[in-house]
Amino acid sequence: MSIAKIQDDSKGFTLLELMVAVAVFVFVVLIGTGAFLTVLNAQRKASSLRVAQDNIRFTMEYMTKEIRMGTLYTCGGTEGVLGPQDCDFGSGKNYLTFRNDDGAVVVYKLSGGSSGRLQKSVGGSTYYVSSSESDLTFKSLTFYVTGTGNGAADQEQPKVTITAEVEADAGKTKSTFNLQTTVSQRSLDS
Repeated sequence: MSIAKIQDDSKGFTLLELMVAVAVFVFVVLIGTGAFLTVLNAQRKASSLRVAQDNIRFTMEYMTKEIRMGTLYTCGGTEGVLGPQDCDFGSGKNYLTFRNDDGAVVVYKLSGGSSGRLQKSVGGSTYYVSSSESDLTFKSLTFYVTGTGNGAADQEQPKVTITAEVEADAGKTKSTFNLQTTVSQRSLDS
């Protein structure tokens, strides 16, 4: 009797090979899902920051357009007191009073004194200057006025320099932006 060689012609996967293949597939899917969620989260943050930057730009542009057309700038003062006054870079204030192109007295200041939301007062009516409710908080806002002197000795056009530190709430993250702009009076100084 001869011993016949038994040949196993079974084709297919063993249970162990199947488990390894499924584990590798699950691992790849989990890594892909994690990467997708990370990119999605980063895109949401970037979008929120872009909206916050747009709101900051809108707020500053709104304010500078009105200041550019105004006259009789003074750092400080109230709606009843108005007269040109320089407050140069050593003595800036956190509110600005001026007369706009319609002749109304305008005051820009922060709602909380030294920080808060930007407020505008015109003729006793006060409202917030922002394109949304609570996404912008001014940590500081300082106005510097130069060139308001009268007479032949004053050869400088009146101008207002605005510096601000603005905190933008972009969902779970807060970003701080430091801004500075200078606005000169459009009408010629007399």
